[in-house]
Amino acid sequence: MSDADAAPALSTTQRAFLRERPHAIVATIMPDGRPQLTPAWYLWDGERFWVSTLDWTVKVKNARRDPRVTLCIDGPDRESNYVQVFGTAEVQGGDVRERTLDLIRKYEPVEADAIAHWDRIKADRVLLVVAPDHFQWRYDD
Repeated sequence: MSDADAAPALSTTQRAFLRERPHAIVATIMPDGRPQLTPAWYLWDGERFWVSTLDWTVKVKNARRDPRVTLCIDGPDRESNYVQVFGTAEVQGGDVRERTLDLIRKYEPVEADAIAHWDRIKADRVLLVVAPDHFQWRYDD
């Protein structure tokens, strides 16, 4: 990743927020221009967001047609921070097992449970990989 392609700089608090929050709302663009919103598990690796989903979903069809996406990740309380992440999605198919397991482990920390979860969901699985262009935070830190 070149400096020009690097993810925007984040504070320590913001990086922790992105690692710890459980869900994102993924917004893709419908063919008529309206947003399509889906709650999703995600994994932030410090550079990109990873969302595991099924190949035939509307969000995947939308992202293949128009890769502009927005994620909204919020905090647990009324006055919590939240962030909108504006970026570009790439749909990755093929062997997505290991990266999807990395994501699952965020939610299922016991390895046997993570593997069992993967075994239940593995059919037709793809990854939306979102490279952020811009973060819009409610509070700076």
